[in-house]
Amino acid sequence: MNAHQIYQEAVGLLRAGNPQAALDKLHLALEICPDHPDYLSERGVVYFHLEKFDLALIDLDRAQLLEPENPYRYSSRAYVKDRVGDLEGAITDYSKAVELDPEDAVAYNNLGLVQEKMGYQNKAQSNFNKADELADKKGFFDRIPDNEKQTKPEPEKFILPGKQKAANYIKKDDDSSAKKESKWGIIKSVFTSKEGFKDFMSFIFKRKKQD
Repeated sequence: MNAHQIYQEAVGLLRAGNPQAALDKLHLALEICPDHPDYLSERGVVYFHLEKFDLALIDLDRAQLLEPENPYRYSSRAYVKDRVGDLEGAITDYSKAVELDPEDAVAYNNLGLVQEKMGYQNKAQSNFNKADELADKKGFFDRIPDNEKQTKPEPEKFILPGKQKAANYIKKDDDSSAKKESKWGIIKSVFTSKEGFKDFMSFIFKRKKQD
């Protein structure tokens, strides 16, 4: 069995909800091809599922260095940085992702989510609006079942112990008035929960190799 076949097995195992078995397969694939960015990135995602966040970021960093022009390398790493409380790092990575792929509605949405956490309400709303615009253009909401649109799970906190929230010392936007509810206003809450992350994993961590 070659490395790609092993990698495909790992992807299947992760989708089936067996991250530990997926990790074992990815170790094997990387023994054969130690510098394959897709294998490294996928192992980073698996480490994330196993809540081994430091190891996840190590692999995602390596994947980004190997493919610095691939926007997926930044958006996937940004998602993990956000979940561990590195909000500034997440904003930097999401910003790079949308610079490289201006059509990525999810990256715009998630960038807005992090900006919202830091108190940048105007910037966040601008990115939510952009996400809405792109999602409408691509018909994204037509593909989401009605029961998913109505689901609003409570966000979970993934802040590293002892790490001060950036919102405590970052200057906030002058305008903190109530924001217009957008279609992403529902979807964004899904993206900030563990259960929602599993449901939308294939979409958030979509491959950017290219259509």
